[in-house]
Amino acid sequence: GPVVFSGAVLCGGSSSRMGRDKSLLLVDGQPLAARVAEALWAAGAAEVLAIGGDAEALRAWDLAVRPDDHPGGGPLPATLTALHVATESIVMVMACDLLAPSADAVGATVHALAAHPDAFGAVPVVDGYRQWTHAAWRRPAGDALEAEWKSGTRALHRAAALLALVEVADLDPLALVDADVPGDLP
Repeated sequence: GPVVFSGAVLCGGSSSRMGRDKSLLLVDGQPLAARVAEALWAAGAAEVLAIGGDAEALRAWDLAVRPDDHPGGGPLPATLTALHVATESIVMVMACDLLAPSADAVGATVHALAAHPDAFGAVPVVDGYRQWTHAAWRRPAGDALEAEWKSGTRALHRAAALLALVEVADLDPLALVDADVPGDLP
């Protein structure tokens, strides 16, 4: 059956490699962040929150914005913020710069976590690499991740290294591609 979950789009941080705020880059007339939000809504999210970024500009695209607790700190503290402010027990946290976000990939990730009650998170794997910018988390994972953050860990993959996670295979790899440099944009 349907899994109840919150969606979060990480919009903070100006990209040094892209040269501007990635969340507002237009693809097919829509900002990247709004396209990710649409995939979350289409997958059945109970709410979709934009974490960080240019609040005024994001709100113009009907995104509910929550300030990042640690602006510029990267995906780990932004994920912590998402886990703090979301209302549902499962939170799908996605980067704003996914080029072809997919409701199917979101649904598969959320369902993988729901099917494993003992897991703290579900992370897609492509070519042997965990795709941390497209992960579903249980809110209690935030306590463990926050302890790592407070101890000085700054990378999400390091903070989550000891958590029980489900790896999600066989997702469309295109749904997991992000834009790091201008040449990545269609």
